[in-house]
Amino acid sequence: MEKYWNEIKDKLKAKFGSSWRWNILLIILLYIIPGGAATYLYFNHKLKMLILGNTNQINNYIAAIIVYFIIVSLVITFPFFKKGKLSDLIDKYLQSLAIFFTVLTLYSTNNYNLTVQREKDRDKKWNQAKKEVAWVSDTRNIEKKGIIFENLNNSNLPLYDAYFFLVKNDNEVRQGLQDAQVRRYVVLAPAKSKGSFAYDKVNEGNKYQWKLAYIFKDVNGEYWQRKTNGELNNISRREYNDILRDAKIDKSLDYTGESNPGKI
Repeated sequence: MEKYWNEIKDKLKAKFGSSWRWNILLIILLYIIPGGAATYLYFNHKLKMLILGNTNQINNYIAAIIVYFIIVSLVITFPFFKKGKLSDLIDKYLQSLAIFFTVLTLYSTNNYNLTVQREKDRDKKWNQAKKEVAWVSDTRNIEKKGIIFENLNNSNLPLYDAYFFLVKNDNEVRQGLQDAQVRRYVVLAPAKSKGSFAYDKVNEGNKYQWKLAYIFKDVNGEYWQRKTNGELNNISRREYNDILRDAKIDKSLDYTGESNPGKI
């Protein structure tokens, strides 16, 4: 075994000279480890993510690359400290520094692009939903007209499966509602419209306590919830259905803000 190892060392010395150990180390650091890392990323379907920069996880990989090249730069410059060759030291140090700042620039640029893209995606996603508003507009004649509310879909596209709830607070939606507390619109056209609730528990003494909460779906299939305080939230389809279930809503009925809704 020792003879075999000595033969390998002799071959390496013949190829790389007396500094064969150092050259082998550089080959490992600069070629084998990065090559192995690239192979790992490829077969784990992460290389495309790293190149495209379409997720926050890329920052973790680039941070690891920065740390790795800092270590490599220290390894490269260490022998020159021992030998005291200042010109070689400066040359290798500057090369290592260039590598470090190249990777750092890549990290910073990607981080900025990722932030900008995230904001663009969010604005695009929220663009239609945030243009939908509704409010209680008239409580002057609740005995005859009920509570009047207005809705404004200020986008250029329709909204779907909208449910408006007349409640005193958001928790009330989750506790089951009367039919007269619910107004349904299968389609909300891009326009201003009016509706009403003929709920018998509304009276002159408490009419200012009632507010609107509602849920709807946009043209992209995203689900939204507007709370009584005006807060808009992007919710999942499951959360949308949970709200309907907790409010005891029958999807086959056409809720018109009155008791005994008919079938759609």
